Amino acid sequence: MGNEIAARDTMVGRKAFIILNKDGSANGNGGCNTFGGSYILTDSSQIKFGPIVSTKMFCSNAKDENLFFDLLSKTDNFLIEKDTLYLRNKPLDSIAKFIAVMPKKKSI
Repeated sequence: MGNEIAARDTMVGRKAFIILNKDGSANGNGGCNTFGGSYILTDSSQIKFGPIVSTKMFCSNAKDENLFFDLLSKTDNFLIEKDTLYLRNKPLDSIAKFIAVMPKKKSI
């Protein structure tokens, strides 16, 4: 929707992200709180997220985070172009954009 969901809390702030797992589960962070839920792919470009559950820490960016969670519930299709995932719905077109990053490798 044109607004970056940026980490704003210095104590708990994180970049918002989402991980879509092969088993149909989704998890991530909304900028402060971690979340989880499910998703279903109904064809090559349709996606529907199940109910999202999240932790409930106090966050100064709660308004942005709640908007992020609400946008997930309104998503009904997606588009992938190069390293970018666009979550969309028919009336609003693109409502969220994610840029793929490689996870950091854990050292032993």
